[in-house]
Amino acid sequence: MPQAREQAGTLALFRGNATLPAPGAPVWSGIAADCVAESMAGAALTRLASLAPEPAVPVAARGTLEAEVGRVRVAQTLLFHRFEALADLLDRVGVPFIVHKGAVLAPLVYPRLEDRPMVDVDILIRPDAWRQVRDAIVSSGYRLPEGAHQEFWLENYFNLSVRSPEDPASHFDLHWSLTQEGRYHIDTEDLFARAVPYQLGARRLLRLSNEDLLLSLFLHLAYHYFDAHLIWLYDMKLVIERLPIDWDLLLRRARWWRLMTVVAFNFAYLEKVFPGVVPSEVAARARRGIVRRMLAAPLLSASPRHLFRSEENRLNQFLIGLLAIDRPADAAGFAAGKISRSLRWAGRRPKRR
Repeated sequence: MPQAREQAGTLALFRGNATLPAPGAPVWSGIAADCVAESMAGAALTRLASLAPEPAVPVAARGTLEAEVGRVRVAQTLLFHRFEALADLLDRVGVPFIVHKGAVLAPLVYPRLEDRPMVDVDILIRPDAWRQVRDAIVSSGYRLPEGAHQEFWLENYFNLSVRSPEDPASHFDLHWSLTQEGRYHIDTEDLFARAVPYQLGARRLLRLSNEDLLLSLFLHLAYHYFDAHLIWLYDMKLVIERLPIDWDLLLRRARWWRLMTVVAFNFAYLEKVFPGVVPSEVAARARRGIVRRMLAAPLLSASPRHLFRSEENRLNQFLIGLLAIDRPADAAGFAAGKISRSLRWAGRRPKRR
């Protein structure tokens, strides 16, 4: 666990508006280790190179960052090569798909692909294409969770992890929605209607529109408030800074998706970690009511890198999950469904990868 000085140093580097540690200071070793742990080694080197004059980072700390970037380059080369094969397969069977999260963000808002590491590639298909895709990938040797494990993911979530035929396996997260039904309300068909092309290497692919992309990152973070990585906040920062965002459209869409509380929480989180990224007048329009703010207040964290405290407390996680749902009726329905599914799967729930 990085100490407060290392965390402050990492934030100072990526905020760009605070004093960095002195050249050669021992704390740089901790900052480098923190950046590696947060998947930000490449971004850190790019950020350091952009400063004038470039900080004199100790050789050992720079070596830590460069070694991690080398590892990421190798891993990404293999992952993208195997993603090409999966994309070819989906094209052959005539299934349109949208690429999501890291494999979009790396070429879209980062200076170098290796500045945005990823452990898998996320793709979104239409819900009615699931059986066709499953049959095609299984017949081609891709590996899915087996038996009850697959049943668990299909019943409880909106995505499934797929492993490549080769070993060591590359992983792909196959989504047929951005959210659990009933918790929020997002029409996957609308996402396809608004999807736009982008380039990953030599391949032309589809990604979410700018506003859908940012909302999807907010939604992903809402499922992971208690194990959030700094890179996810930095993704949002770069999307806001480097892509044109129609804030009126984003807020209208958030209301339609019943996602305004998630937007408010994420605006608050961004303001804490990267102050000033979200225009203050936009953040004010998303602010939730006094009752919801009072209920959330005891769960807020004093840590500069976390929005909520007690990351390992399952009750806190459940409460925040309920607070992040706009409508009380939806929250009640989600709670009832969650409890019912938990009872059905008691003692049989598979571990996440």
